Amino acid sequence: MNNLSILHSQMLATLGQHFDKKIDRIQVYSPSQSIESPAIYLGSHELTIEKQQWDGRHLLHSEWFALCVLSIQTPNVDIEIRQFATEIMLVLNNHDKNRWSLAGQVSEPKTIQSRPAIFNPDADGYEAWEVSWQQSLYIGDSIWLDEGTPPTTVLCSDAPEIGIPHKDDYRVVSR
Repeated sequence: MNNLSILHSQMLATLGQHFDKKIDRIQVYSPSQSIESPAIYLGSHELTIEKQQWDGRHLLHSEWFALCVLSIQTPNVDIEIRQFATEIMLVLNNHDKNRWSLAGQVSEPKTIQSRPAIFNPDADGYEAWEVSWQQSLYIGDSIWLDEGTPPTTVLCSDAPEIGIPHKDDYRVVSR
């Protein structure tokens, strides 16, 4: 993965498919946007990067959040907002969904939690909970991505008995 917009798009698509048409707005969080309900606003609190990995990619640790917003006019809003947050937590805990169709580029989420949140201190009439999680991303291209058929058997020999003249001297290390 070279672009975080791909990850954002996949997250939004996965949440959109899960909630089908039950949620009016599922989008990337922007502090200047108007509030809608029901809604999920997706964002990130923190990004940290490690040194380049063995395969040439960079490991980016990220902390994500999904703000769940309901109008206080929603019947049983105090229970419904917790159920809403729980639904997102279930998606994050679902192995078939939680890598956002980017397996190999995104780790499984960890430290999944939710809590009441202040969505916008100036907005009255809304209840909000924040679901947060940590997820690692592999950024860049792997040096191991190439064309051809990967080997199925790994062989080993000791110098100087190496190369084609010594093919019978090789031992099977892995199948």
